[in-house]
Amino acid sequence: MISFIIQFVYLGIKGYKLKGKIPQVKRIGIFKRLFVLFPNRLAKDIYNRDPLDFKEHGLHLFCGEQGSGKTTALVDMLIKWQKRYPSMKIYTNMDYKNQDGSLNHWKDILELNNDTYGVTIVLDEIQTWFSSNESKDFPPEMLTEISQQRKQRKAIIGTAQVFSRIAKPIREQATYIYLPMTIAGCLTIVRKTKAEFWDNEKQRFKRYIGTYFFVHTDEIRESFDTFKKIEKYKRIGFSRPSWLEQQNIQIEK
Repeated sequence: MISFIIQFVYLGIKGYKLKGKIPQVKRIGIFKRLFVLFPNRLAKDIYNRDPLDFKEHGLHLFCGEQGSGKTTALVDMLIKWQKRYPSMKIYTNMDYKNQDGSLNHWKDILELNNDTYGVTIVLDEIQTWFSSNESKDFPPEMLTEISQQRKQRKAIIGTAQVFSRIAKPIREQATYIYLPMTIAGCLTIVRKTKAEFWDNEKQRFKRYIGTYFFVHTDEIRESFDTFKKIEKYKRIGFSRPSWLEQQNIQIEK
């Protein structure tokens, strides 16, 4: 320590000068932050908020066997969102009456944008595009897209017959999973859960975080054609989509 002091003084005599001091940033007091800055920022945000801004986000999956009402429950959610966010755009791989466009390739999703008014992407039978058998080949660009939805004002809604058949990267990113059950063909009860409650060994969810129900209205039923959807899958089957074949990706046995 004494040697350092001697050297420091000696260099100072020789003409060495400090190049400046580190600026001291004064910390704003707790009281001012909590009772002045915070309410001021909140008030400004409320005044500047656009009521049409899209506030939904995440990956929502409706899972259930055929006839459970998963597509109907999905459409019920879409209609509610459209009424809440009239400037929102919808793109699907199904025949939804009020969609703004169709999806034929996962890369279509990357190019969609609607500023702050939001985009909702619908992937019916999502496991036909992203199967658990192909988890190792899951496109990294798609994973990035899913993880940044909130910033990009996007939401993805998908359906699948079995949760575990969806590619693992999608299952892990799921915000909510909805399990519908339809009674008498016109009343659907939906249990809501999260991916963290999935028991892979027992192939079921251990816990639910909410339940809701809705009645099938004419508006819901007229928004999509169930029979056309069935004929579509009879025709093409639940096979790998063409974009996977084009990339020569092999299914892991």
